[in-house]
Amino acid sequence: MRKTCQAAVGPVTSARTLRGVHALAVLALVIAHAAGAANPNLLPNGDFSQQNQLAGWTCLSGSWISDDAASNAASGSMWLQNFGNSPGHCTSSCIAVKPGVAYTLGGQSRILFGNPVITFACAEADTDHCNSFTYNLQGPAMSTANTWNSQPATASGILHSYSLMCTVTLGSQDLGSISGHFDNLFLTTDVIFFDGLEIP
Repeated sequence: MRKTCQAAVGPVTSARTLRGVHALAVLALVIAHAAGAANPNLLPNGDFSQQNQLAGWTCLSGSWISDDAASNAASGSMWLQNFGNSPGHCTSSCIAVKPGVAYTLGGQSRILFGNPVITFACAEADTDHCNSFTYNLQGPAMSTANTWNSQPATASGILHSYSLMCTVTLGSQDLGSISGHFDNLFLTTDVIFFDGLEIP
Protein backbone atom coordinates (compact mmCIF):
# COMPACT_ATOMS: atom_id res chain seq x y z
CA MET A 1 0.00 0.00 0.00
CA ARG A 2 2.83 2.40 0.79
CA LYS A 3 4.39 1.89 -2.64
CA THR A 4 1.02 2.46 -4.31
CA CYS A 5 0.50 5.72 -2.44
CA GLN A 6 3.98 6.94 -3.26
CA ALA A 7 3.48 6.17 -6.94
CA ALA A 8 0.21 8.11 -6.94
CA VAL A 9 1.70 11.19 -5.27
CA GLY A 10 4.51 11.60 -7.83
CA PRO A 11 2.41 12.43 -10.91
CA VAL A 12 0.13 14.77 -8.92
CA THR A 13 3.08 16.75 -7.58
CA SER A 14 4.63 16.96 -11.03
CA ALA A 15 1.37 18.22 -12.54
CA ARG A 16 1.06 20.90 -9.86
CA THR A 17 4.64 21.97 -10.46
CA LEU A 18 4.06 22.25 -14.19
CA ARG A 19 0.91 24.29 -13.62
CA GLY A 20 2.83 26.59 -11.29
CA VAL A 21 5.63 27.11 -13.79
CA HIS A 22 3.09 27.79 -16.53
CA ALA A 23 1.28 30.35 -14.37
CA LEU A 24 4.54 32.14 -13.57
CA ALA A 25 5.48 32.24 -17.24
CA VAL A 26 2.12 33.74 -18.18
CA LEU A 27 2.41 36.29 -15.36
CA ALA A 28 5.88 37.29 -16.56
CA LEU A 29 4.54 37.87 -20.08
CA VAL A 30 1.65 39.94 -18.73
CA ILE A 31 4.00 42.12 -16.67
CA ALA A 32 6.38 42.57 -19.59
CA HIS A 33 3.55 43.51 -21.94
CA ALA A 34 1.98 45.87 -19.42
CA ALA A 35 5.28 47.54 -18.56
CA GLY A 36 5.91 48.28 -22.20
CA ALA A 37 2.67 50.28 -22.37
CA ALA A 38 2.99 52.01 -19.00
CA ASN A 39 3.62 55.67 -18.36
CA PRO A 40 2.98 57.30 -21.74
CA ASN A 41 3.86 60.99 -22.01
CA LEU A 42 0.66 62.91 -21.32
CA LEU A 43 2.02 66.21 -22.66
CA PRO A 44 1.18 66.83 -26.33
CA ASN A 45 4.13 66.59 -28.69
CA GLY A 46 6.64 66.91 -25.86
CA ASP A 47 9.59 66.16 -28.14
CA PHE A 48 8.57 68.94 -30.58
CA SER A 49 9.13 66.87 -33.67
CA GLN A 50 9.65 68.71 -36.92
CA GLN A 51 6.38 67.37 -38.33
CA ASN A 52 4.21 68.52 -35.38
CA GLN A 53 6.31 71.48 -34.17
CA LEU A 54 4.25 73.24 -31.43
CA ALA A 55 1.01 71.33 -32.01
CA GLY A 56 -0.93 71.03 -28.75
CA TRP A 57 0.57 74.21 -27.25
CA THR A 58 -0.63 77.84 -27.15
CA CYS A 59 2.25 80.32 -26.99
CA LEU A 60 3.11 83.95 -26.38
CA SER A 61 6.59 84.95 -27.60
CA GLY A 62 7.13 81.27 -28.32
CA SER A 63 7.91 79.39 -31.52
CA TRP A 64 9.44 76.19 -32.87
CA ILE A 65 13.14 75.98 -33.69
CA SER A 66 15.29 73.21 -35.18
CA ASP A 67 17.55 72.94 -32.14
CA ASP A 68 17.01 69.42 -30.80
CA ALA A 69 18.44 68.30 -27.44
CA ALA A 70 19.68 65.08 -29.07
CA SER A 71 20.77 66.78 -32.32
CA ASN A 72 18.01 64.96 -34.18
CA ALA A 73 17.57 66.55 -37.62
CA ALA A 74 13.95 65.35 -37.73
CA SER A 75 13.02 67.16 -34.52
CA GLY A 76 13.42 70.46 -32.70
CA SER A 77 12.46 72.35 -29.55
CA MET A 78 10.27 75.08 -28.08
CA TRP A 79 11.87 78.55 -28.31
CA LEU A 80 10.79 81.10 -25.71
CA GLN A 81 11.89 84.73 -25.44
CA ASN A 82 11.47 87.40 -22.78
CA PHE A 83 11.29 91.06 -23.75
CA GLY A 84 11.57 93.46 -20.81
CA ASN A 85 8.65 92.73 -18.49
CA SER A 86 6.88 90.40 -20.92
CA PRO A 87 7.78 86.73 -20.25
CA GLY A 88 7.39 84.24 -23.06
CA HIS A 89 5.32 81.17 -22.32
CA CYS A 90 3.62 78.13 -23.85
CA THR A 91 0.64 76.31 -22.32
CA SER A 92 -0.41 72.76 -23.17
CA SER A 93 -3.87 71.67 -24.15
CA CYS A 94 -6.14 70.19 -21.45
CA ILE A 95 -4.99 66.83 -20.08
CA ALA A 96 -7.30 64.39 -18.27
CA VAL A 97 -5.78 62.80 -15.14
CA LYS A 98 -6.85 61.04 -11.94
CA PRO A 99 -6.51 62.38 -8.39
CA GLY A 100 -4.34 60.41 -6.00
CA VAL A 101 -2.05 59.16 -8.78
CA ALA A 102 1.73 59.69 -8.59
CA TYR A 103 3.23 61.82 -11.35
CA THR A 104 6.63 62.87 -12.72
CA LEU A 105 7.07 66.14 -14.62
CA GLY A 106 10.29 66.97 -16.41
CA GLY A 107 12.25 68.13 -19.41
CA GLN A 108 15.44 69.62 -20.82
CA SER A 109 16.40 73.23 -21.44
CA ARG A 110 19.20 75.59 -22.36
CA ILE A 111 19.47 79.37 -22.11
CA LEU A 112 21.18 81.22 -24.95
CA PHE A 113 21.66 84.51 -23.08
CA GLY A 114 20.34 86.62 -20.19
CA ASN A 115 19.45 86.07 -16.52
CA PRO A 116 16.41 83.82 -16.68
CA VAL A 117 13.58 82.96 -14.34
CA ILE A 118 12.07 79.67 -15.52
CA THR A 119 8.89 78.05 -14.28
CA PHE A 120 7.45 74.75 -15.49
CA ALA A 121 4.21 74.08 -13.64
CA CYS A 122 0.67 72.78 -14.14
CA ALA A 123 -2.67 74.26 -13.10
CA GLU A 124 -5.00 71.53 -11.80
CA ALA A 125 -8.81 71.56 -11.96
CA ASP A 126 -11.51 69.71 -10.02
CA THR A 127 -13.32 68.99 -13.29
CA ASP A 128 -12.23 67.05 -16.36
CA HIS A 129 -12.53 70.10 -18.64
CA CYS A 130 -9.74 72.31 -17.25
CA ASN A 131 -11.96 74.93 -15.64
CA SER A 132 -12.10 76.11 -12.02
CA PHE A 133 -8.39 75.65 -11.39
CA THR A 134 -7.80 75.05 -7.69
CA TYR A 135 -4.29 73.58 -7.40
CA ASN A 136 -0.86 74.45 -8.71
CA LEU A 137 1.43 71.53 -9.45
CA GLN A 138 5.03 72.75 -9.17
CA GLY A 139 7.48 71.37 -11.66
CA PRO A 140 11.25 70.86 -11.69
CA ALA A 141 14.04 73.42 -11.48
CA MET A 142 14.92 73.67 -15.17
CA SER A 143 18.53 74.06 -16.24
CA THR A 144 19.76 77.59 -16.98
CA ALA A 145 23.03 76.45 -18.58
CA ASN A 146 23.99 77.40 -22.12
CA THR A 147 24.12 73.74 -23.20
CA TRP A 148 21.43 71.09 -23.02
CA ASN A 149 21.34 69.21 -19.70
CA SER A 150 22.10 65.55 -20.47
CA GLN A 151 19.59 64.28 -17.92
CA PRO A 152 16.12 65.88 -17.73
CA ALA A 153 15.21 67.92 -14.67
CA THR A 154 12.30 66.19 -12.88
CA ALA A 155 9.80 66.71 -10.07
CA SER A 156 7.41 64.12 -8.63
CA GLY A 157 4.33 64.16 -6.43
CA ILE A 158 0.66 63.20 -6.19
CA LEU A 159 -2.06 64.59 -8.45
CA HIS A 160 -5.08 66.26 -6.82
CA SER A 161 -7.25 66.85 -9.85
CA TYR A 162 -9.19 65.43 -12.79
CA SER A 163 -7.53 67.62 -15.45
CA LEU A 164 -4.64 70.02 -15.84
CA MET A 165 -2.76 72.32 -18.19
CA CYS A 166 1.02 72.72 -18.03
CA THR A 167 2.91 75.94 -18.79
CA VAL A 168 6.57 76.73 -19.44
CA THR A 169 7.40 80.39 -18.70
CA LEU A 170 10.66 82.22 -19.39
CA GLY A 171 11.05 85.49 -17.48
CA SER A 172 13.95 87.75 -16.54
CA GLN A 173 15.66 88.55 -13.26
CA ASP A 174 16.57 92.06 -14.41
CA LEU A 175 14.04 92.88 -17.17
CA GLY A 176 16.70 92.10 -19.76
CA SER A 177 16.15 90.10 -22.93
CA ILE A 178 16.21 86.31 -22.49
CA SER A 179 16.22 83.51 -25.05
CA GLY A 180 15.86 79.81 -24.21
CA HIS A 181 15.05 76.45 -25.77
CA PHE A 182 13.02 73.63 -24.17
CA ASP A 183 12.78 70.03 -25.31
CA ASN A 184 11.57 66.55 -24.33
CA LEU A 185 8.99 67.87 -21.87
CA PHE A 186 6.99 65.10 -20.25
CA LEU A 187 4.29 64.31 -17.72
CA THR A 188 3.93 60.66 -16.76
CA THR A 189 1.84 58.85 -14.13
CA ASP A 190 1.97 55.43 -12.50
CA VAL A 191 -1.21 54.25 -14.26
CA ILE A 192 -0.50 51.02 -16.18
CA PHE A 193 -2.34 49.82 -19.28
CA PHE A 194 -2.54 46.25 -20.58
CA ASP A 195 -3.93 45.62 -24.04
CA GLY A 196 -5.59 49.04 -23.96
CA LEU A 197 -7.24 48.51 -20.57
CA GLU A 198 -6.22 50.36 -17.42
CA ILE A 199 -5.01 48.21 -14.53
CA PRO A 200 -6.16 49.80 -11.24
